[in-house]
Amino acid sequence: GQAWRPRPDGRGIDHHRAGLTWLLPRLGRAIRGSGAGSAARAAAAVVGAAALAWLGGGLFVSWRVNRFPRHMRRAFTFTPWELQVPHRTVGFVARDGVRLSAWYLPPESSDAPRVIVLHGYRGNRAEVLGIGSHLWRSGFGVLLPDFRGRGGSERRRISMGAWEATDLAAAIEWMEGEAPDVPVGLLGYSMGGSVALMEGGRHKLVRAIAADCAYATQAGVLSYGVQRLIRLRGDFLLPAAALFHRGYRRPGFGEVTPIAHAAEWRGRALFFIGAGGDRTVAPSDARRLFDVAPEPKLLWVPPRLPHCGAYFDDRDKYGRLVAQFFDHFLRGERT
Repeated sequence: GQAWRPRPDGRGIDHHRAGLTWLLPRLGRAIRGSGAGSAARAAAAVVGAAALAWLGGGLFVSWRVNRFPRHMRRAFTFTPWELQVPHRTVGFVARDGVRLSAWYLPPESSDAPRVIVLHGYRGNRAEVLGIGSHLWRSGFGVLLPDFRGRGGSERRRISMGAWEATDLAAAIEWMEGEAPDVPVGLLGYSMGGSVALMEGGRHKLVRAIAADCAYATQAGVLSYGVQRLIRLRGDFLLPAAALFHRGYRRPGFGEVTPIAHAAEWRGRALFFIGAGGDRTVAPSDARRLFDVAPEPKLLWVPPRLPHCGAYFDDRDKYGRLVAQFFDHFLRGERT
């Protein structure tokens, strides 16, 4: 059956309905045939066991996606103070009322471009303090926000990018108020990169976006994770995961599709960074995003590195390339 197989862009899928469309007819046929003898009953038992395994796998995937690790709200972390970087803690409110917290590293020049640096799904702003402080020393004003439910922001339910896009919109609006008419760049890691790609194109002051190990679709990254665990295509578990995912009242898997926003990137520079040995996001996602992006665009996928590993592999090179990218497209000619 093909009812449960997701489309490449992840849109238009009701995983809940598709999963039942695939499962229920098979269970019905097995049960109706159970009166034909022991072979039919054995077949029904096999199908039933497979269905339970399928549902159990879906429950596990849903739990992994929606669990709330304590480390996302650690009270004691490094701050810009440890790096001797001037900063202030600022706050703003997303359009759905969630209170968000951020560190702002003000530039020496009031007309310097600004960069917003976005952490990953289970991270917080302290995890991007290294590259953030480097960009500040390169002359940019830098905002390091915590997404909802993480770090110093209000504890609320989280998603894999759908709700966090509204957090980024609030951060961009705050930056526009802080420095009107000054160009803004976005640098995001993993989910943060996906959020930058979904939201950045909607704001005219955003002129450049760098996405490190962003995923093209939420359905794709979940399927890739399942595939790593069981060595089989993970698509078939997504309908079962969607059954339980609804119980967490999270956005559907088809609502996080950065690759579907490519038309909104026109007029902005794109820098896609990947990792050849990534076991969280398929290394091919960086190429997929690059292929649909308009010019100007750059692609860098170092081989054999783990998820978001390019920075840690060579901090000097990484910092230089990212700073040059923003310097050229926020300060120089956008070609």
